[in-house]
Amino acid sequence: MDQLDKYIQDIVSQKITEPDDLEEIMLNAIHTAKGKKRIRRYKITRAIITSVTTIIITAGVGVAGFIAYDKIWKDPEKYTYEEIQETIAEGNNVGEVENLITEETAKQNATTIMNNLGYNNETIKSITLQKDINNNDKPFYVIRTGSNENEGIVITLNGSTGELNSFTNNEFNNINVKEIEISNDQAKEYSEQIIENIGFTEKEYKFTECSKQQITSNNQIKNVWVAKYYKLYDGIYNPYEVLTNNFVISDNKIEISSIVETSDGTYDNNPTVITQEEATQIAINKEKELTSREIESTSSEIGIRKMNSYIYQLENNIDNTNGDSRNKANTIATELKIRKVWMVKIIHTNFTKDLNKLDTNEVLKSTDKIYYIDITTAEILGGEEIIEGGN
Repeated sequence: MDQLDKYIQDIVSQKITEPDDLEEIMLNAIHTAKGKKRIRRYKITRAIITSVTTIIITAGVGVAGFIAYDKIWKDPEKYTYEEIQETIAEGNNVGEVENLITEETAKQNATTIMNNLGYNNETIKSITLQKDINNNDKPFYVIRTGSNENEGIVITLNGSTGELNSFTNNEFNNINVKEIEISNDQAKEYSEQIIENIGFTEKEYKFTECSKQQITSNNQIKNVWVAKYYKLYDGIYNPYEVLTNNFVISDNKIEISSIVETSDGTYDNNPTVITQEEATQIAINKEKELTSREIESTSSEIGIRKMNSYIYQLENNIDNTNGDSRNKANTIATELKIRKVWMVKIIHTNFTKDLNKLDTNEVLKSTDKIYYIDITTAEILGGEEIIEGGN
């Protein structure tokens, strides 16, 4: 235990009396304009609340549970669309970051990737370090072989690991393609060859689809193959981490348009604590709160999902089924963290009640649905409606 830990322990070990306005003071401090901007920027709202409430719990104050659960998970913070846009538009400066690979290493990695993909005669002309404001400000290198952003090859690499984030060939539109006809299975084989050449394997990514799209460039129609993969964690696919290859086959040669790895949020890889039976019961209990409709069957499996406001909206009679959320006064903002969950599917018996006698919220609450139950904390992280013919 370091000096700071001991200092905090000494403070919170003293029994204190909860002031009547403690909750208001804490929430006001967190929701000041300056506070909200910093919290949104660094995506640490829950960390701040959790730290504060941990101290309060230790000190014997009884409001911790309300703040830690209702104000973060059950009652997501609401921001106007303009506030969200302002956050996205914040600066792109990279400060000092530990464990970054050097520029020289980044250049070597980029050269190796280009050589492995068959682009052997490229010369790197520039390299810059930036941060991804949509992914926890993670730093990345941008390596260019062209004199400007619309020329040559552009490669982005993870600033800490040196792994490929994206490969873009700006000269693709200028390529005169002598296309050969190939099947979907053959296209998949070519795509897997690309994956291997950039250092990824099928054990790391699950193939999902390979389709052909037509594009027109320089008055020439090109049939571009688009192959998509999901990132795997312990055999479970993460639908928010997607690797996409775009390429054509010309004279038995692979001409690559782009390779892009996208990540929509941060995956926690949280440990399994909650059993399947416990998760199922949590979902059943909540479903009985929402509707009196009889449950016919349940089933569950482990998946990777992001928190959403679906169950929250049902609980609070919020109907966001119509219209563009950007045009609404407020948008419900949830954390970007992605976690392992029990996906508990609940199917009801035939709905015998007269639907015309029910309001919209009652109908929505009574639908068959899937609950996302956090596999570590047992919290309901959201869910989805089961559409007939899907899931």
